[in-house]
Amino acid sequence: SSSSSSSLLSKKKMWHTSPEDYDGVRARRNMYEEAMIKIEDERYEVDMAIERNSSAMKQVEPLAEEATALREQEERDGQPIGRLRYRLRPRSLSSNHICAVARLYGESGDEVVRHLARNPISVLPIVLRRLREKDAEWRRARADMCKVWRAGNIANFAGSFDVLCYFYRREAERAFATEALLEDVKGARRFVKHPDRRPSHPAARAVGPARFAPRHLTNPGALLFQSHLEARASNAMPHGDAYRLTTMLVMNGVAKTNADREKATRVWAEFVAPWFDLPAHWFLKELRERSRADKSSCVVKYAPGQKIRTAFGDGTILSLIEGGPSCAFRYKVHFPYGTSYVRPSAVVHVLPSSNKGTRYARRGGFMEFVELPERSSGKDAKLLDKSFQLVFGTEKVYIFMRLYCLLATLLSDARDLLGAREKKSRALAAAAARGKRGGVAKQRGAGANAGPDRMDVDEIASDNLGGEDKPKYVGYQGLVSALKDHLADRMDYKTYETTCRTLSGGEKVYLLAALPRLLDKTADAVVKVAREDGVLALFDLSQLRHRDPVLLRSQSLGVNADAVYRIQYGNRDGYVCMSYLPPEVDLLTSPRSGSSGAGAAAAAHGDEGGLTNAKDDVEMGQASGRFSHSSAKRMKLK
Repeated sequence: SSSSSSSLLSKKKMWHTSPEDYDGVRARRNMYEEAMIKIEDERYEVDMAIERNSSAMKQVEPLAEEATALREQEERDGQPIGRLRYRLRPRSLSSNHICAVARLYGESGDEVVRHLARNPISVLPIVLRRLREKDAEWRRARADMCKVWRAGNIANFAGSFDVLCYFYRREAERAFATEALLEDVKGARRFVKHPDRRPSHPAARAVGPARFAPRHLTNPGALLFQSHLEARASNAMPHGDAYRLTTMLVMNGVAKTNADREKATRVWAEFVAPWFDLPAHWFLKELRERSRADKSSCVVKYAPGQKIRTAFGDGTILSLIEGGPSCAFRYKVHFPYGTSYVRPSAVVHVLPSSNKGTRYARRGGFMEFVELPERSSGKDAKLLDKSFQLVFGTEKVYIFMRLYCLLATLLSDARDLLGAREKKSRALAAAAARGKRGGVAKQRGAGANAGPDRMDVDEIASDNLGGEDKPKYVGYQGLVSALKDHLADRMDYKTYETTCRTLSGGEKVYLLAALPRLLDKTADAVVKVAREDGVLALFDLSQLRHRDPVLLRSQSLGVNADAVYRIQYGNRDGYVCMSYLPPEVDLLTSPRSGSSGAGAAAAAHGDEGGLTNAKDDVEMGQASGRFSHSSAKRMKLK
């Protein structure tokens, strides 16, 4: 019984350690490992097919020679062929050999095997000839496929070691999901007070806000004294590439109707371009191509006296000329060089004006005059510094601005990274060329009577000029080209990620690999903003330039009750500040005074009185309760 129990225990132990019954989380192989494993499987299958065919050929060859000898013997004896019936010896061909023969003929394989069993003397030579033909054909095919397999292994070798890229990219994509972006802005005060509650993953930190701040840290003229997040943005970033890549997606599938395409184009031209002070010529092509007929157009009719930026320069609208059967609607515009007639598709955006007679904001497709109250110019009103732009937007506008700022930031970082790598590679190539020239000079000096070696000169020239075929994607522009090819379905995602790894040398590949997903979300966000059809009216109010944030907020809430997100940009700082201000929370234009203790700390952090504040207070109360309870226990023990 002891021996049986010990054997039972050993069986149980073996059963528990069997890998087939392991139900834990298995390590995921990345797509490069899977590609290499697939190549290995293909090579194994081809090798096995060739070896089976070769084994069957070696086994059938003596049988076929014997059958040929018997047939020739019958002919020499003068006997009619087929008079004697021959059969194969038992087990002369194994099951592997029979399967190899059947595989040669595909669907007719079973029929050939039956004929082989009935009349081997006639079928064996035919089968042997077929085996030899297939052996030569498959070996040639394997030689050709080896080149493809070798190229595939080389392309996937480096990526197979990058096991963290998939997980880092997934964390980065989670960090710019809509829920995460809303949690960032609504929980800004909590993240200011408790920085350890921010996502700790490096990829999430890389694509998250640049920082959370209780107030504007550099310029009191920003009038930002409440907790907010700051995202990097500046005019020096590659906004042109970000715009073209996003528009490529918008126009080729994300925008379903012509109205959506025209509205999205106006959002770029009338909001993003003046916000970041972008060149007008970037948007002229789309404005011209997406402009629709006057009756169905979504473009607002500007008022006389407004200053506008057009394809022909900056000017002032003198009058509106309604269209008729023979002519279309147009503006009469005064330019510095003269007066001209301009179509609506040539107008890029309105220029801000401090003239009281030209303060207009759109409503219902027309520009309406905005009357400002007298208190906006009073001495008690806190005015925003002239270097800042401020707009109060909806949730969709905030999501779009966060995604667009992140896109421009990642493209800027990629440009710096790839530019530095390209500069370093050029320096190494130049050093190698100089070393090669020095070696050739020494060889020439060694032979006093030797003439100039033309071959060495040609080799150096070919190295300097790039004797080999240059890669298709080089540097930052190569990354942009690869993105365009991927978005146009001319390149699959694995090839795009491999290109990113080649360009960056393995540095921050997960950020470059997350760009296609970020572009998809940015294109979707701009179409949602266009369909909401409210950002341009809110931006018109910010262009009035009265610089009173309290008045601007009340005007914005009057136009759209959901304009609860404060978005502020200063080009000198290089940051876009964003905060969440529901209607029940007051907008602070100066730091709170007269507070002490916890109240002063809360004022320094911007005590907005929102839901997150109450939640923090509850958590702090629970924590203090636990601490006081544990201290009471220690007193009793003493």
